[in-house]
Amino acid sequence: RYDKRLGENQTADGYMTLAGYFNSLRELGGMRRLVDDEVRTYAEKAEARKPRDFTGPHPWVRNRALEKEVVLHPFLGNVARRLVQEAACSVMLFTHPEADPKPLRRIVFVADEPYSEHALKALQKAFGLAAAESCERLYVIRIVTTFDEARASREGAGEDEENTKTPNDLETALENFVLSAGATDVPVEARLIRGNTGFAAADFVHSVEADLLIVSAPMPAAGEPSLPPNIAWLTDVIPCNLWVIR
Repeated sequence: RYDKRLGENQTADGYMTLAGYFNSLRELGGMRRLVDDEVRTYAEKAEARKPRDFTGPHPWVRNRALEKEVVLHPFLGNVARRLVQEAACSVMLFTHPEADPKPLRRIVFVADEPYSEHALKALQKAFGLAAAESCERLYVIRIVTTFDEARASREGAGEDEENTKTPNDLETALENFVLSAGATDVPVEARLIRGNTGFAAADFVHSVEADLLIVSAPMPAAGEPSLPPNIAWLTDVIPCNLWVIR
């Protein structure tokens, strides 16, 4: 509450924070959308209101301006979700289909270890599409989550230091994978994307304003998940147009 006796240099209550725990990425994605769509909108309206006992311009509007950038992730419908999970062929989904589509200027390709023959062929297909679209830049990313790093640390605890992969080793392996796909005239940039969850990749896609996200996902064996754990969130939300290469 604003106290007019304390002047204009008052700050927000530092304890106005909600710590949420979620059992799945789907629940996390749903809550993130609620925060983006509803909580920020409500906060902006509340910020514009004045205390009942205050006259003149609201001082908190100047001192506590909310960040205006809001990242929205389109949610997959039931049909699209089943296509991504169950289709025996490659699938391409467009968030905003157009009769005269714009060129795909920035493309993001998600790679994951172990770099399989299927992933290599998928990257070569990405090279071909990027060249045909006169793509400005193709990003080849590897997602490294906090869980991945903790697991690698635990598995490497009983091994020799020579067998433990460092961040430089991961970057080198990713670069070698890109080079193994052959030459291309399209500018290619390899990056390790670190985050608490696979959603870090979605944030990266938004940060570079990518037009297409490409995922290599071979048909799983019986009982295995349809997508690798780091990109399982794609069954709920897609940050841009999506191409799942089977």
